[in-house]
Amino acid sequence: MRLLALLALAPLPAMADVTIVAPVFDRIAAYMLPDGFASAYEAAEDAFYIHEAVPAGETVDAWSQMITLTAQPAPGVTAQAAAESIGAGYGAACAVPLTAIGIPPEGATVPGAEGPVFLGYLGCGNVAATGMSEEMALVVAVAAGTIYTLQWAERGPAQGPIEPASDLWTPRLATLMGGLRLCVPVAGEAAPYPSCIGG
Repeated sequence: MRLLALLALAPLPAMADVTIVAPVFDRIAAYMLPDGFASAYEAAEDAFYIHEAVPAGETVDAWSQMITLTAQPAPGVTAQAAAESIGAGYGAACAVPLTAIGIPPEGATVPGAEGPVFLGYLGCGNVAATGMSEEMALVVAVAAGTIYTLQWAERGPAQGPIEPASDLWTPRLATLMGGLRLCVPVAGEAAPYPSCIGG
């Protein structure tokens, strides 16, 4: 599929564009938000973390696009297994056949991740709960027994099974990959955690 071939050609953004840096469980998570996105929601619990960003003027209840970081301790779970669980849940919520693509991550790394990362695309032409289509690019990585996911989702009108537009989703996946870092905290270092963002 063209999405796979084009990923290798997509330029990676510079780390200087990182806009979100936060302590998340045993790591400092750093990643970029594209121009026009703003933080909209953050919650941290004992066993789950989430941060959501949407285009300016939108909300987490009414959005056209959303970038989400999640983290959940899951010792022994691989990025591949976590991604399969996400895909299964996504498919169960989809009223039409789900489009799911796992992208071979040769050469793709997330600084601080342990073991292989997972790169993928999910597309549902009709999410039963919303009556809208929803597509996402996602990166799944493991660090210190915690599963981290970074997703870029987009909603649109309901349709049948989706054929992904590689010219749209390949650069989005490259943006997610190009900015994500999972850093070991440095003793005594405070926000904005310059050791993690190269400052």
